[in-house]
Amino acid sequence: MIGRRGELIGRVMNILLDAGFMVSEKCTIIPRCFDIVAKKDTVSLILKILLNIDSVKEDSILELKKLASKISAHPLLIGEKAGNQDMEHNVVYFRWGVPAVNIDTFYDCIINSILPLVYAERGGYYIQIDEKKLGLARKEKNLSIGNLASMLGVSRRTVSKYEEGMKTTVDIAIKLEEVLKMELIKEINIFSDDIIEYNHDENKDHIHEEKISLLERKMIKHLINMGLDISLINYSPFNVLSKIKDEVILTGVTHLDNMALKKAKLTSSISSVIDRPAMFILDKEPPTKALDKIDNILVLNKKDIRYIKDIEGLIELISSREAS
Repeated sequence: MIGRRGELIGRVMNILLDAGFMVSEKCTIIPRCFDIVAKKDTVSLILKILLNIDSVKEDSILELKKLASKISAHPLLIGEKAGNQDMEHNVVYFRWGVPAVNIDTFYDCIINSILPLVYAERGGYYIQIDEKKLGLARKEKNLSIGNLASMLGVSRRTVSKYEEGMKTTVDIAIKLEEVLKMELIKEINIFSDDIIEYNHDENKDHIHEEKISLLERKMIKHLINMGLDISLINYSPFNVLSKIKDEVILTGVTHLDNMALKKAKLTSSISSVIDRPAMFILDKEPPTKALDKIDNILVLNKKDIRYIKDIEGLIELISSREAS
């Protein structure tokens, strides 16, 4: 039986498909930092869908942001509630630097190309005014900062802050447009990296050695020694991002079992959507040659990797397997 969250995920997927996005299979591993990945043209999205956006944990969001930055995707939360309150239409919320919207706002953005205008922040709702247009409009109306402050019922310092880029309340934003006879309110592009709050320290690997297997430690160390740029990922079907030159490879390092095959299938779906190569490194050979590639994923075993000494050797092996 599909629960409310499952229904919400289904609605999100249908919106994306209706808009012409390629959409991955739903990620079903537990725990997970995202639910689906989607792409249309140059826009890649990685989405976490919840009934209440306050139920998401910080470490999950940090992994979501890290993964998004590595694969050039935009992270987004979609939910119904923020705490005890229903999420408002046309309002953007933030959780640990990632934007969050409700399904109606998401629909408007994806289907109607209508972006939200209002930020929900501690203390209320706020709007970002175009500070350059504000300053020019005030001067064209021959209004001093003091004049405009009196008309708005705020201090001169507050008006100066608005012209420096400080957000306004919704009421003040409306008054400014009425007084200056000009559209000043900026749309919020939830698909822009400019609104994501990235912290350099957040991109550091958070996987502790005691949380990963001996196989993972050995294979990851070998990949690093080969010269690959390695990033570890938590809460995902793949646990490593391997970078060769400018190419990012979704990489799973794990023991061969039913869960490994499930993760490989999910990774294959994601790989196809975002057009990134993928490989899984297993502790032993798959049971049949038919499993050498699982849904277009290159499957290697630890013996394959140990005989490869450098990046060129890995590229050669990948090329030979793809040609077979």
